[in-house]
Amino acid sequence: MNSALQCLSNVPQLTKYFLTSSTNSNSVSRTYSNLLKGLWTTNNTLSTTPALKSLKNAISGLAPIFTDYQQQDSHEFMNVLLNAIQLEHSDIERLFLGKIQSTVICSKCGVPDCTIDDTSFLQLPLPQEKSRLTTISDCVEEFMKEDDLDGQWHCSTCNGLHDARQKSDIYSLPEVLIIQLKRFNHDPNRLDKIDINIDYPLYNLDLTKYVIEKQQQTWMYNLVAVSVHRGQLSGGHYVTYAKNKDTQEWYEFNDEHVTRINDESTVKTKDAYVLIYLRND
Repeated sequence: MNSALQCLSNVPQLTKYFLTSSTNSNSVSRTYSNLLKGLWTTNNTLSTTPALKSLKNAISGLAPIFTDYQQQDSHEFMNVLLNAIQLEHSDIERLFLGKIQSTVICSKCGVPDCTIDDTSFLQLPLPQEKSRLTTISDCVEEFMKEDDLDGQWHCSTCNGLHDARQKSDIYSLPEVLIIQLKRFNHDPNRLDKIDINIDYPLYNLDLTKYVIEKQQQTWMYNLVAVSVHRGQLSGGHYVTYAKNKDTQEWYEFNDEHVTRINDESTVKTKDAYVLIYLRND
């Protein structure tokens, strides 16, 4: 919870929205707004405690997995929180909303069937290539790789059940891009963490060539926060690396300890789990 909140707190557009606008909407938005005001408008950190408790209770009501105090998934918490906020605030929805195009190709007629869905996260699989350094681009290409569809597909063109191929493409990307590196393998036969080092840039992540929608000339991003998971699937510890919008310096948020990071190359870690990027423009 702490890792997810510190990541989102350091997204300038999101925090500015809640600091400058009054909200009388759902309990999640209200308590999140109170939390941010405690974090950013006073030095008395104790003032955030009631808001934290209220926010946890509100999130637990939406996702019972967060009812107790066992370690859960920082990405899942972030997902529940953002979904609750976006239901009431279309301006926030626009900040985070991208589009993924899914294509199914019938093996008989070859006619593609395309659908476009909204998403607030770009969830990237990790290719198992430990013989060389794996990059974010490698992960995107793995995400876009065409594969056999499980089961048979009812093709509306030839009106029958047939084998098919499927493919995912990036149709458009948001102003605030959240990338989840899919490190946790939840296959019942193999519960583990994919502990592979992914090279991701702090500046000028260029995804232009992967995006279908071309109204914008470039899709370039700078890193603003990282949710880091140290340890294995059965346990471990979350911390956050985040860049302060005022000082432009990086900090490590480790439970109640906040430490300035003197060497920004430290932000590139093999334990990165969720990356938050801001579009350059």
